[in-house]
Amino acid sequence: MSIEFRLRVYTKFAEAANKAGINWMVLHGIEGFPEGIGRDLDVSCKTPDDDNRLLKTFVEVLQNTKGIRSIIMPSPIWGDRVLGIGDNFEVAELHIIDDLRAFNISFGPSWEEEINYIGPFPVNPFMVFAKSHIIPSFKGKIFNGNDQDHVASLNLPGWLVKYFKTIEKGRRSETLDKIKLSLRYFFCHPFKSLINLYFWIEKRKKKWLMLTVPVIRFQSSELVDSLNEVYPKKLKKIFSEMLCCDQWSAYRISMARARQNLIYVTHKRRDIKADFSINSSSLSSQQLGEMLVDYFSEFSVSRYKAYYESKGVS
Repeated sequence: MSIEFRLRVYTKFAEAANKAGINWMVLHGIEGFPEGIGRDLDVSCKTPDDDNRLLKTFVEVLQNTKGIRSIIMPSPIWGDRVLGIGDNFEVAELHIIDDLRAFNISFGPSWEEEINYIGPFPVNPFMVFAKSHIIPSFKGKIFNGNDQDHVASLNLPGWLVKYFKTIEKGRRSETLDKIKLSLRYFFCHPFKSLINLYFWIEKRKKKWLMLTVPVIRFQSSELVDSLNEVYPKKLKKIFSEMLCCDQWSAYRISMARARQNLIYVTHKRRDIKADFSINSSSLSSQQLGEMLVDYFSEFSVSRYKAYYESKGVS
């Protein structure tokens, strides 16, 4: 049901964006199409105006799709995002990435290169490769050798060739490999490298300010038991992780809130200010799930409504 829901929403959205003449491309999320599709669509746009129009198009598609109970526009710290939550907790999420960066490195995209289509979805093969393989390799993921034929058809930039030869045999990327890549990129693109490093540092500094999720306080152990039941069944597609923060410092909690996690404390932790408190222990799993989604939506509206309205989206 969840895959059919996303296929319906994303296909309708892509067709509407193409019809509107928006300059956009999918970086990640359509692997397996048309039989399957990812949880979210990572995309990039050519201009800020394209970004705003794409956001508005996605919201309009969600508003006109039967079975959507909530539309949430959370913190834009990782890029502008919109989530459509279905009646049965299905998720369709659009994530707009201004520039695909890691450390001081930028991968593009280059809008002068040819755009291919997979169904209604525009793609740039190199950008898909960078998002699916290079970025994950920085976090320890091993390259999938089944994609060798696809990679062979790409014209990799000179600064990336040696790094890719290091990981293409299935070896995990080491710190020294990433340092060498960073230096090679710097020597090829010194000015762009400094700009990328500035944005990378700024984004990490803003984690304190641009919180994505609220802190929930559960007043009874029965509620925690209900949460443990409802999270894997209904909320795992919405929240990346479920984190009990009773033993955490305020700083660590703040850092976790920058991500789309389900953050909660219990009555044992009174020194942490919760954004919402749940007292009733007689909630069904459906009611608890709906309440937590509503709190996520309310928190996002209170913090980021003005930001998204400035982009013409409401």
